[in-house]
Amino acid sequence: MAGRSKNLPFFGALLVRFLVPSRFRREILGDLEEGYRDRRKADGGLKAGLWFWGQVARIQPLELRRLGAAEWRRVTTNERTTWGDRVDAFRRDLRMAARRAIRKPALALTVIGTVAVAIAATTSVFSVVNGVLLRPLDYPEPDQLVQAWQTQPDWLDHPNATFRFFGSQFPLSVPTFLDWHERQSAFSEIGMYASGRWVRDTSEGAEVVTGLRLTSGVFSALDVAPQYGRWLMPEDDRP
Repeated sequence: MAGRSKNLPFFGALLVRFLVPSRFRREILGDLEEGYRDRRKADGGLKAGLWFWGQVARIQPLELRRLGAAEWRRVTTNERTTWGDRVDAFRRDLRMAARRAIRKPALALTVIGTVAVAIAATTSVFSVVNGVLLRPLDYPEPDQLVQAWQTQPDWLDHPNATFRFFGSQFPLSVPTFLDWHERQSAFSEIGMYASGRWVRDTSEGAEVVTGLRLTSGVFSALDVAPQYGRWLMPEDDRP
């Protein structure tokens, strides 16, 4: 916008570039262009041109250069800016962004849409990571919980993908679990569970439900009480 300024008189814009230091050039040209465009639509080109040349005549190059030098000294000496300076800078940036968005609405909508999609994707990824990795499990002492399973190393290089999958996580059999339960000494409690689907008869007909089959040690390992009924006891594990 500040490079060509198509909406301003050519020689006037050229004179502004010559008079105004580069630090303030883009902002002043943007303000002049916005005012010139509005007045041209409202009052016509003649009055807009008179207004523009009147504004150019009021430009004080020496004062702007002194202001630019003072600003440069303030920045290089690390002088702290006031809250008002920051607000003014933010307003200038916001006004410049609004002018560009009005001039190129398609580009503005593309940028806004891209930012919105990026924010939504970031929020979704963080929700998953927070729920799976960052937030602890809703059990007492969750860092003490361990999940164990069998492996079949001979199947890891099998040409069949199913064998390769079960080679790293082979389902635990009941005899193996009982053997682990009797011989292990590293855990205070140990239990086994398996998911499944069953058909339940209701007053409205058959209904497929999903649930777990588990041993008594699961609730003890999780240290949670049943919502209804009593704890499962070791004798309940018998078939």
